[in-house]
Amino acid sequence: MASQRGTARLKGISRMDFARATGWYVRVYRQGKTHAKFFSDNQYDGKAQALQQAIAYKTEYEHRHPPDYPPDAPRPPFRTKPQRNNKTGINGVSETVHTTRSGERRRCFSVYYTLDGAPRNKRFYIDDYGSRAAALAEAKQFRQEMEREMWRAYQRRLRENGHHVSGRS
Repeated sequence: MASQRGTARLKGISRMDFARATGWYVRVYRQGKTHAKFFSDNQYDGKAQALQQAIAYKTEYEHRHPPDYPPDAPRPPFRTKPQRNNKTGINGVSETVHTTRSGERRRCFSVYYTLDGAPRNKRFYIDDYGSRAAALAEAKQFRQEMEREMWRAYQRRLRENGHHVSGRS
């Protein structure tokens, strides 16, 4: 069988060949959640039929649950919910220890964002704000400002590429 990589209809469909289970595994991502289903070769009378069922399931699922943005549009510029391993509860903000040029180690909150395609980082040193809570509040406010700017740039790109723009401002 030829490689399935790169074909749009097989994106999110993986082959599983293990001693106890062989078949196709379908994954569809919507609103920060993964929806998955396994199609066993044994249950569907062979590899080809299991693949056909997996493709049909994925197509039907995607039809019933369309993405939040046009499929041919660029991805949104940032996540709407923090990842599970996020310790601050704020997207793009992490508590770190930064080593300065002089070798001093300082605790801070680092805010990560992307503007004009370039990744950027701004640090909010806890000592400079007098408390951890104050530094975090300042980092959160800055991140919200950057998210608004990233969202405006994203909407501009959508309009330039002929996509309808709605939702957040």
